[in-house]
Amino acid sequence: MERSLIIEAVGHAARKRRLLDADQVARLTDVLRTRGLDTAERLRGWLAGANGMSVALAREMLKILARSDQPAFGPYQPLAHLANGGMGSVWLAANRARDGLVVIKAMRKDVAENEEFKKRFARETRIMMEAEHPGVVRCLDTGASSDESLYMVLEFVDGGDLKDLAENRGVPEAMALQIVYQVTGALSAAHSRQLVHRDIKPANIFAYPDGRAKLADFGIARSTSESRTRLTMMGALVGSPPNMSPEQVIGDDHLDIRSDIYSLGTVLYFALTGKDCFSGRLQEILHAQRNSPVPDARKLKPELSQLTIDIIAKCMQKKREERYQVPQELGDALSAALKALGQVPGSLANQAVLPPNALTAASAQEREMSETMLARLVSSDATSKGDSSVILGQKTPTGFGAPGFRSAPAQDPREIGTVVAPQTPVPGEAFTGNLSSALTGPWVTLAGDDPNRVIMLYAKGRIDMGKLREPPIDICLRNYPLTDQREACLRVSRHHLDLIYDPARSTLLLVDAGSGNGTTVDGAALPPNQPLSLASDREFNIIVARAVQLKLRCIPRKSGRLSQLTGAPPPSGGSACGLDTEHLFDAVSITRPGNRPEMAYAMVLRRISIGGPGSDLALHGATSTASCDLALFDSHWIFRSTQAGSAWQPLANGTVLQCGGLRLSARSGSYEDF
Repeated sequence: MERSLIIEAVGHAARKRRLLDADQVARLTDVLRTRGLDTAERLRGWLAGANGMSVALAREMLKILARSDQPAFGPYQPLAHLANGGMGSVWLAANRARDGLVVIKAMRKDVAENEEFKKRFARETRIMMEAEHPGVVRCLDTGASSDESLYMVLEFVDGGDLKDLAENRGVPEAMALQIVYQVTGALSAAHSRQLVHRDIKPANIFAYPDGRAKLADFGIARSTSESRTRLTMMGALVGSPPNMSPEQVIGDDHLDIRSDIYSLGTVLYFALTGKDCFSGRLQEILHAQRNSPVPDARKLKPELSQLTIDIIAKCMQKKREERYQVPQELGDALSAALKALGQVPGSLANQAVLPPNALTAASAQEREMSETMLARLVSSDATSKGDSSVILGQKTPTGFGAPGFRSAPAQDPREIGTVVAPQTPVPGEAFTGNLSSALTGPWVTLAGDDPNRVIMLYAKGRIDMGKLREPPIDICLRNYPLTDQREACLRVSRHHLDLIYDPARSTLLLVDAGSGNGTTVDGAALPPNQPLSLASDREFNIIVARAVQLKLRCIPRKSGRLSQLTGAPPPSGGSACGLDTEHLFDAVSITRPGNRPEMAYAMVLRRISIGGPGSDLALHGATSTASCDLALFDSHWIFRSTQAGSAWQPLANGTVLQCGGLRLSARSGSYEDF
């Protein structure tokens, strides 16, 4: 079974995680099939050697594959990891009985020991297994894995969610109406069973370019029956703030279907515009849901019809008695709006709801990024043999991109500063030692004699920051000591902030990942999901969730690409980061002046100096101006003293550095460092 499904599963997971777009997935799967990489073992071996793609992308792809020792979910074999949630993980798995893919939503064993969570999981399973509507994702099975983790089996929907489909630019009016029309039908079925979904949002709606849609995730659904069993504390805030009804915001214990209808109004606005109705900090969004006027989508899409604007307005009335009272009323209004546009409500056959290529040709910047990402997948050995069937693009010196990230506009009014022009390669510098003994992982730690002194270095073009102490987060943002700072730490979102190097534009970007409590940069709010282009060689003051303070400095490249290290083997040409790349920044340093200043982080794109005052990363408590250079060459970590004439050496596990009078020992990075 695995032989026929592993390539399909990995491709879908790569797209879901925004590592690749649809066209790139199609080309990648062709390459994997051509090479016979149709088992997890073969695919894992190929990725481990980074054959045919950059080292950075290969590492991300390896994270997708299920481990060889991953427990099976009864008769379902996990193939690819889709996501982590608050209670467990989501997997694509092989359905051995039906020769196809299914989605496994698994609850961690430790979470299942909580009786309330266990009841929630069981209720969601029951609701979805009993759902008999084409607009609801079906639950096919349930059980416990070999390690006693509870799981449910959901039908595999071969499509992305509405958030991915519409984000930033929206979709055509007819398509948005068709999607919401179908979700309204699913909502009507839930209403007939006295259910309120409570988490209607774009990410919980699977949507296709032809207009089909399915509603998913009844994890916090609640019955409106008087005899219901309450699993949520009265007055508790549940749901997604950008899509909450006013009564949800205040924790009203008597929610009804009209709350979901309000949320559908916010979803329709998002589908049309690619933006949330209200944005800002959590408190600002919640206040707006209760008090601000319904936004006019025509300010972003002037061509929208009056009927569509009226639907959004009525859905989002603050008083629930002024909204559509039942889903059927909303469905009738959507039907009328679709007919006015010449569409047949709910009938998708032979309809060009979305113009061809409308989702792939939105901007020159996105096309440029797509080409850059394709270049990461080039097969060097296929190129040399002239085998065009496995060539995915033209090889470029950048080596990696920002997976799934949409570049900032070329003339972004918030963009400040410039980047230096490309420089020609420079001749080799001296190297002594065995390069193969150096650390090669994308994350290394320099630990001081004081356990609080920890410097974490990341050789990757994207660093994800949040409160999680596990993948996909790279930097766990928290204040110390945890016993005194618990409230502040809880304000940080699970995935709060991204630092991204965009090689297509040679730009460093900072993005608030739609966090609940927001991010400020030099005192100004950073709008959710809108990239801020960072200037070189200046310092930014970042406040995360009004809790964690960071100082961030972008360090421009000081020299051209290094073509060789005298005394080391020539580079293979596939490096993601290092002196042998064309990146126009050397590094980004991140310090913590307000809390545990002995801890610091850095994105090392090429190299960085660490030590006393004047270094790229000046260490708190340094007693001298001495410093060390750390860099990568051919994906290996190397170091040298900044004194003139010093040769580069391999940075091996246990190497001791003297930086600013402080003693630091190198090792592979670990979440235990947080």
